[in-house]
Amino acid sequence: DHGVEWRSLVYAHVGEPQVSAAPLDAVIGAAVRFDVVVPHLAFAQSSTVTGYVQTEAARQAAAVAGKGAAAGGPFDINIPGTLKLTGTLTRPGVEAPPGYTLTVSPQPPTSRPPLDEGRFAFAVPLILGDPPERSFADKAAESLPASALPKGLAVKAGDVVHVGFAWEDDAKQVRWKTASFRVGSHAFLDVLAGDASKPLTAAYLGEKIVVRLLAPGLDRGPERDVAEVALAAGGGATATLRLSETEPHSGLFAGAFTTVFAEKPGPVEVASVEIAGLPVRYGDGITVSYEEQSRPVSVNKGADGAIEPFTKRYGGDEVAVRTAFTLAECFLELAKKHVESGEESLARREIDHAEKLLGEALATHRDEALKAQAEYLLGNLAQEYADLAKNDESRRPRYQQALKRFAEIPLDYPDTEFAPKAQYKTAQTYEKLGEAESAVEEYVKLAYKYPGDELIPSVMSRLGDYFQKKGQTLKEQADPLRENADDASKAEVLRLDEQSYPEFLKAARVFEKLRERFPDDPLAPLSGVRAGQNYMRAHHYDRAVQAFQPVIDNDSYDGSSIRAQAMYWSAYSRELWPVAEGDWKTRGDNIRGAFKLYQRIKFDFPDSIWAKRARGRLADPVFAKIIEQDQLDRQRMIDALKEQR
Repeated sequence: DHGVEWRSLVYAHVGEPQVSAAPLDAVIGAAVRFDVVVPHLAFAQSSTVTGYVQTEAARQAAAVAGKGAAAGGPFDINIPGTLKLTGTLTRPGVEAPPGYTLTVSPQPPTSRPPLDEGRFAFAVPLILGDPPERSFADKAAESLPASALPKGLAVKAGDVVHVGFAWEDDAKQVRWKTASFRVGSHAFLDVLAGDASKPLTAAYLGEKIVVRLLAPGLDRGPERDVAEVALAAGGGATATLRLSETEPHSGLFAGAFTTVFAEKPGPVEVASVEIAGLPVRYGDGITVSYEEQSRPVSVNKGADGAIEPFTKRYGGDEVAVRTAFTLAECFLELAKKHVESGEESLARREIDHAEKLLGEALATHRDEALKAQAEYLLGNLAQEYADLAKNDESRRPRYQQALKRFAEIPLDYPDTEFAPKAQYKTAQTYEKLGEAESAVEEYVKLAYKYPGDELIPSVMSRLGDYFQKKGQTLKEQADPLRENADDASKAEVLRLDEQSYPEFLKAARVFEKLRERFPDDPLAPLSGVRAGQNYMRAHHYDRAVQAFQPVIDNDSYDGSSIRAQAMYWSAYSRELWPVAEGDWKTRGDNIRGAFKLYQRIKFDFPDSIWAKRARGRLADPVFAKIIEQDQLDRQRMIDALKEQR
């Protein structure tokens, strides 16, 4: 159970007279249960009746869209997401969702057999998921295969589930019996060892600590959501650890941090604990908290080392292996230099020497860290050999060989320093093979499995590249058609643009997140610029201006190729920013803002290409009046100074 504090799940029967007065509660992951008593429809044990379920959120969305009944109105089975249920005379089994134990199962209020009483039982699981766009209870849904039907009713915490049963009165009018359940959820916090296989109550300094939070109520949308837990060390260090949802709509959040030695005890707030680690001292206590839950972890007084006898021969073997690695790396670097100088035959011989050295080391040594290093270097050699190939026929097998070695390292040696490096190389090799989708999957795996690794900024940059290139490909397909006046061309341009804009937005968000999360990384300045540029490509000029501003304001990003560029594109975004017809004030403010930025580029970065481009933009007639007024203001200021003298 990984140390989770389990909660009791209790089902209790509420009779019809009490339904309107007693609040009915349900839990995400568990099933909503209800009975319908209709003796005149219970002909045999195989008899069934039909009931329906839908959510209040779906009702309100339908009401806003002008479809279906408004909230509180008649039960409309055409509401999107509505499920058609079958009630039977056999009571279905009950299973407790993760984190819960079933202490009381539902019992009928009488001891009479369901067939005699005509008591039909219904059950529907409450699951996490996107709101369906259609009803599964209308006529059109009857032709759907079973595989197309949801596994349960998609809900979110705080929603209300409405259940309904339709019947006819003596006048053949359809009436409804209804009840409503309020959906709730709970959170379950646990702290695990580095491989997430067992609960952790004590850790060594430097050990990886995994935090997991099962919280279905924090799932809010189709993307992987984020949760936060608080960390506090006995020495005074505090931090907030961000947990990422493991899969969309899983409700399971995970993250990890390591402990580092605190040079000085005392209060300190760690900004990025995933990267910097939590400062502790030997014997400290760590508390991991979420809302009212907390988990203690003590820091052991000492290291997890073991004393073993050693001999001169062991020391010699160790030195020999490391020497072989160093020589192999030297041969690899020499090969790279000879490739650059065109001496490919010499480079191939050097790669062969390195491969032989590493193969011998791998065959004679059993230390996992050294074997991982050898596999990693062999993967690099295969990749270098592939780069030397003259055609795809000879290049592809070498890349596949490199891919095999890189892909096995995170599986066979997950705790070595080469696991994240090999994961990164796996993605890079897929790129070289032209398999962009697979490369993206591997980059995402790296970000999930090693969220604090130093390669994460590079991973995010490559993901941004991928989405940008995907959008650019679609845009380039549309550009030649933009001048065509026929309807078919216009329709195709519209279709391609609608596909490219979301890709540019994804790229913008990735680059923006990179700059925000790693502001001191060398990739951060240009990532801020690229975020704004991709917002521009998606025609989100307001968000582009917002993305450029942190780059403009950060003096540490100074330089003609970064801040000047951000100023130029921010100014141009203001020019392109669409405003409502007749809104001359907003249009005027945007043009004046662009003018100020172009002027600033001229004065702050006069020798840059962006200053040249800024002067070109200022020649546009749209700035004529502003320039004229600016010159008048300057002349008045000069005249005023002369009069003072």
